[in-house]
Amino acid sequence: MDPAPTFAARTRLTNARNLGVWLVLGRVSNLPTVWSNCIAGCWLGGWNTPSALLLLCLGATLLYTGGMFLNDACDVAFDAQHKRERPIIAGLATRRSVAVTGSGLLFGGILLAGSINHRALAFSIMLAAAIVLYDLTHKRISWAPVIMAACRFLLYCTAASVGTNGITPRALLFAAALAAYILGVSCLARMESGVRGSGRVWPWLLCVPIAAALAGDFSIATLLFAAPLLFFIGRGLILQRHQIGPAVALFLAAAGLYAVMAYGIQQRNREIGVRLALGATRATILRMIFKEGALLHASGITAGFIIALALARLVASQMYGVNERDPFSFAVVGLILSVISFLACAIAARRATNIDPIVSLRCE
Repeated sequence: MDPAPTFAARTRLTNARNLGVWLVLGRVSNLPTVWSNCIAGCWLGGWNTPSALLLLCLGATLLYTGGMFLNDACDVAFDAQHKRERPIIAGLATRRSVAVTGSGLLFGGILLAGSINHRALAFSIMLAAAIVLYDLTHKRISWAPVIMAACRFLLYCTAASVGTNGITPRALLFAAALAAYILGVSCLARMESGVRGSGRVWPWLLCVPIAAALAGDFSIATLLFAAPLLFFIGRGLILQRHQIGPAVALFLAAAGLYAVMAYGIQQRNREIGVRLALGATRATILRMIFKEGALLHASGITAGFIIALALARLVASQMYGVNERDPFSFAVVGLILSVISFLACAIAARRATNIDPIVSLRCE
């Protein structure tokens, strides 16, 4: 028997296991929230070029994963008693290698974000400092959730500083709302762990993003997005509190999807105005928008499902109460996001087709 194929197979298996260890250390399942914060913050700051946004997302990814690596390196004593499945305790990685890698990732994140402009450099340094402070102290101080909330606030500010307008009052409003949400989730987690003093605070903190969204755009669409979240918060107060986190995550994903779809249609107001001026009917415009929106949504859903299935085994250790390939969860999420995509196309298309073509052309 030729030992070469066997050796190659073992090498591939070892590499796959090592990759899985590093992904678990980096807690990569939460990276989409980091990227969505970058996109939203940059947009609120006036947007920038695709290359600048890519550098921002890469820098934020390194800062986040570096912080997660250092978190495990700092929590060795705690994990040895309560989380023996973590890679360092399980002997899958050394504390020194994890700490060195985490520090390198933080430094790389600062360099990438700082290469965009000086504002981003300053805020990325403050973000890295807050991350290190949290990792070093979060097991020893009671107000550690405030530092965690500050990390998300600074991430949003870093993203807004990349925009051409910099940190606007609107960006600060939503950065504060995100920080309040993070603080609310932390209070909820501490309450479920038996820590007293947080039970009356978290529902109000989780409602802050809703208040900020309504303050920014008081419309039927915003109310539709807010209603399910309010329902799950109320239900969690009475029944199962652990369902609130997924509900809020889905709300944020849906809001981001709506914003992207609606913004894309809004950017085509001039084109739609030209088409209407040349004789196109509103029904034709609506069919065009819905067709392109459906193709974009279908491609996004397909890619998302493929990536989720591919990474399911790697993030299985961070999922609780549900199978990593649960068909019901996939179906519900896909259905909800499809409805949100349809509403985004319908509302934005209706606004665009109701504009006078001459007014639209003059404004552009």
